[in-house]
Amino acid sequence: MDIQGKPMVVRVAEACIQAVGRELVTVSTPDQEIQEICLKYGIDVIVSSTLCESGTDRLVEYAKSFNDDLLINVQGDEPMIPPEIVEDFYNHFMNVAKTCIAVSRIFDDKVLQSRSVVKVATSENRLIYASRLPIGMNQGESSTTYFKHTGLYGFTRNDLLQFGSFNRGPLELFENVEILRLLERGIPVEVYEVANFGRAVDSLEDYIFVNKYGRFSS
Repeated sequence: MDIQGKPMVVRVAEACIQAVGRELVTVSTPDQEIQEICLKYGIDVIVSSTLCESGTDRLVEYAKSFNDDLLINVQGDEPMIPPEIVEDFYNHFMNVAKTCIAVSRIFDDKVLQSRSVVKVATSENRLIYASRLPIGMNQGESSTTYFKHTGLYGFTRNDLLQFGSFNRGPLELFENVEILRLLERGIPVEVYEVANFGRAVDSLEDYIFVNKYGRFSS
């Protein structure tokens, strides 16, 4: 989909390239049209299987063919993500070298109630749970800060291959949130807060919003 003159996947890939360099960025897709678009813009692309059920499954497939110890998944529906956020998360993840996701604060009640936005419960920089519903009930005694799961994941190779060896558990199936596959098996996932950088494109309404209000350098 076109975002102010460029395909959405190109917007995301170019933000990553600005953050960490072209040689570290690869688009993985089974879609021929996306492959052709990436090649047109000089973006490295590999052909993935149509059997992958999630972006993380696609990353597992990649890990089985390459020897990287640390891998980051930036989801292709995040055209508003600034290079600075990618670079910040990249530097943090490379420093801690532990499986980690980026989270950001929710400021809009409409976003809080949206089923397309994954909300998270965290404690001491660890992910406790993730749901498409708001987690926890405010008893009115204090204000509550809610966080959402962004489209940024960092995986160690070992955790990623374990993810690929597990079947989808009941919580993952119930919530349709893939990171729960690790939590259900007792594998810790750290969280790292980044600034709220806007909407992912999960619906036509999101697309219209991002195309109208997104701010892009080129």
